[in-house]
Amino acid sequence: MTIPPDNLTEFRDHGATVLRGVIPAGWLARLEAAVDRVLAAPGSIAVDYTPPDRPGRFYNDFFLWLREPEFAAFIRESPLPALAAELLAAPRVGFFFDQLFVKEPRTQESMPWHQDLPYWPVRDDALVTMWVPLDVVTRESGAVVYARGSHRWGRVAKRWRFPRDGAAPASAAPLEAEEIRDASFMYWDMQPGDVLVHHPLTVHASGGNTTPTTRRRALALRYFADGCVYEPREGDILQNPRVRGLLPDLDLVAGEPLRGAAFPIVWPPEVA
Repeated sequence: MTIPPDNLTEFRDHGATVLRGVIPAGWLARLEAAVDRVLAAPGSIAVDYTPPDRPGRFYNDFFLWLREPEFAAFIRESPLPALAAELLAAPRVGFFFDQLFVKEPRTQESMPWHQDLPYWPVRDDALVTMWVPLDVVTRESGAVVYARGSHRWGRVAKRWRFPRDGAAPASAAPLEAEEIRDASFMYWDMQPGDVLVHHPLTVHASGGNTTPTTRRRALALRYFADGCVYEPREGDILQNPRVRGLLPDLDLVAGEPLRGAAFPIVWPPEVA
């Protein structure tokens, strides 16, 4: 698949776009089965943001490809690596990490306004997030909402420490209310097979899932242009000892490119 020019323009100018009908039905069925296995046996770094006394469930898990063969195959063999290479204008693309988001019906918990880059130990923005839903997505079920053009605001926001188990946030909001209030917003209703893509500095959020019966399962995959430089940030995802314990042969040097078995080159296929 070649990305339509209008989508490339939207991604570059506004910081996000949606690609329709990208993922074949066979892949979707395989991913659904894999998600069921993950939910039945959560990983060591999984987080349930919904406390037991509230309805629904907001589940979050990371680095699934390291323990689930279907995810490991998907990050390499699906249409996504080639699309990431086109979005990043990169001849070689590596895989950074995956993240599973599940919002069951009647889930109240939301994801606050944030950028992705402050949570990642990389120097530049040569990465793209590709968000793959496994269910019909609407604003009511928790569609991702973007502040149009916010990747060009010229700032990297403070990190937000996401609350868990219903607790209050432990740090100030990463973005001023005035910035969000004055922005224009965009979101898309989606079908399984569509793929949402966004820049790592695009400001985004999602609400709860207020529907009575519709699940909202989505897999976020992060790809980077080969040469993307490792630069630790205070509190970034690799500072978590449980995360580091999951990753194979993690031998990164600040100021040098991401490398090693934990961050494999996945495009073009012959160098994977």
